[in-house]
Amino acid sequence: MNPMFQDPIWQEKNRQVAEGAPQAMPLAKQYGGKILWGTDVFFGDDACQNFRQEFAYRNDVFTPSEQMQQVTGNNGEILKLAGCKDPYPHGDLGVIAERAYADLLLIDRDPTQDIRMLMDADNIDLIMKDGDNYKDTL
Repeated sequence: MNPMFQDPIWQEKNRQVAEGAPQAMPLAKQYGGKILWGTDVFFGDDACQNFRQEFAYRNDVFTPSEQMQQVTGNNGEILKLAGCKDPYPHGDLGVIAERAYADLLLIDRDPTQDIRMLMDADNIDLIMKDGDNYKDTL
């Protein structure tokens, strides 16, 4: 368990963020805000388990394609704003382009039809990060 979630002050802050997020998402979409992907906003202290629920949570507001843009391109675009602190300084992130960082997921279904299929790791056949395979069931 993340120690910050054991602190009552952090627990209250997290509760307030989780309570406000349902109103913030539709407003950000309505007014054209840049929406990013995070893993600790909605569901408490188990980010490893709960981040998958975010696909379902966002599904009420965003299309699957919008969610895919948030989790890839938008996050990569914002990281570039870090300048010299950019953790990926040698190429673009979140795009398919020459010299871009190439992390890949191979799946046997179309996430643009139902993004929630990514909530189950069994639906992912290949996970590659920085050229190394972390999962390969092909």
